[in-house]
Amino acid sequence: MLDLINRVNVNYMLSVRSHLTFYYQLETGFIKSTVTTLEGIFTTQTQETKNKNLVGIGRVNKNFDQSTYTIYNPYNNQLEFRHISYF
Repeated sequence: MLDLINRVNVNYMLSVRSHLTFYYQLETGFIKSTVTTLEGIFTTQTQETKNKNLVGIGRVNKNFDQSTYTIYNPYNNQLEFRHISYF
């Protein structure tokens, strides 16, 4: 996920993949990746990452009595998780 955030050059990535609600704040660091071709040629790349954020936005109907969703305001980077009970 961190590699994808860097490649598309965004500060926030919203993910529904895990169906969980979470917020990870990733501080400055480095990613080193190596690609090997079928011919055996190695290509190594090092990328610096600065202040990236990964957000799990939740899922409707994961628990049968409650849904979770996320509100994100891009103008002030405010993030809010909300829960709705069905009963």
